[in-house]
Amino acid sequence: MGKIFQTLGIPKYTEVYRLALLPILFIIFLTTLSIATQTFSQDSQIDIKNAVRVNGAVSSNVICNTTIYYPNKTILVDYKQMTRQNSYFNYTLNSSQTNTKGLYTYDVTCTDGTLNETESFDFFINLGGVEPTAATFKNNLDILFIWDNFLFGSNIQ
Repeated sequence: MGKIFQTLGIPKYTEVYRLALLPILFIIFLTTLSIATQTFSQDSQIDIKNAVRVNGAVSSNVICNTTIYYPNKTILVDYKQMTRQNSYFNYTLNSSQTNTKGLYTYDVTCTDGTLNETESFDFFINLGGVEPTAATFKNNLDILFIWDNFLFGSNIQ
């Protein structure tokens, strides 16, 4: 295919296409930096807290339940009621429930008689409870550097 382009006088990758890719890649890069996930220490008690608002206010009629999934997507907690605090709902996992490292997903389902809504969230458990943003940032920089070389590097024909 490359020989067809060369005989027609069209470079395989033109600068226009390369420059068009740059903003797209940069937006993807920034998006990955802005994703924040709660991070907890392995083998520790953790509180999962969610603010619940109905039409902008905390309703006294709302009941919330949670289902929590291990990183391998098996169920850790199956639709258990959350505890109402002043402005949020809470569910506590004990240290024996947090011994698996990885990205957990949990669903919060809230009802108030007429409203029934479920939202999904994530949290991360690792050895020290440190957010993995530094490693993610370095990986993103490496990827951006590779794409930069592809976009603006020399053409080898």
